[in-house]
Amino acid sequence: MKKIFMFIIFLILFFTNSVFAEPIKAELVVRDSKVLYSSNANKILNPASITKLMTLKIVFEELKKGTISEKDLVVVSQKSTQVAPTKLGLKAGEKISIRDLIGSTAVRSCNDSAYLLAEHVSKGSVSSFVKKMNIEGKKIGDMFFINSSGLPENMNGQKMHNKMSPLSSILLLYSIIVEYPEYAYYLGLDGWKYKDKTLKTTVKFDKKGIYSKTGYTKNSGFNIVLYDSKTRIFVALFGFKTAIERDKRAVEFLNKQF
Repeated sequence: MKKIFMFIIFLILFFTNSVFAEPIKAELVVRDSKVLYSSNANKILNPASITKLMTLKIVFEELKKGTISEKDLVVVSQKSTQVAPTKLGLKAGEKISIRDLIGSTAVRSCNDSAYLLAEHVSKGSVSSFVKKMNIEGKKIGDMFFINSSGLPENMNGQKMHNKMSPLSSILLLYSIIVEYPEYAYYLGLDGWKYKDKTLKTTVKFDKKGIYSKTGYTKNSGFNIVLYDSKTRIFVALFGFKTAIERDKRAVEFLNKQF
């Protein structure tokens, strides 16, 4: 059954892999359910680390239900240390709190932290966590996940990617803000302190009142989805050539008099 499931995933991703040949620029600006600007908003693209919004959504749900606590300590697994950067740089066997894993995932997009969150919530079965991500994703919009980080993976000789449309990224961020207001603040932080490390946000503009998640791989380009609580504007930008270009465009939309 597992082989059949993996083969189905391979077929789905193989026939849609052309979507990810080159980064495609896409933009969507929404306020109060009204579309203010749209270009390729429904295009299924590679979200890169915007994927971590779904990882965090599932973690927030478990926190809300009380099955886990922000104070819980997680033992760092060997597998998590082998995840590609960006990383917090944890060592196998050491312990880290759920709170620090969430903070480093939300602020600096640490891939090892995201992996450990998935591993802990699913009691060691990261594949089960990914299945839950896809179940939740179907409730929200056009998205498909192969992991909790947004990194590409090699499957059957093909480099595969997570999938999401800019519209779905906004719906996902919206669902977190509405359903988990007590935890959404993590996405509004511009820094996180862990031991002797100070992790800085991946955006270069003033984040006051802004909830956001960025993403980047060579295949995806520079992505961001954000919500400005001051103007009630959601912005999703995918496929930009540089983070500077992406952030400049985001600020243009946030300052624009629609």
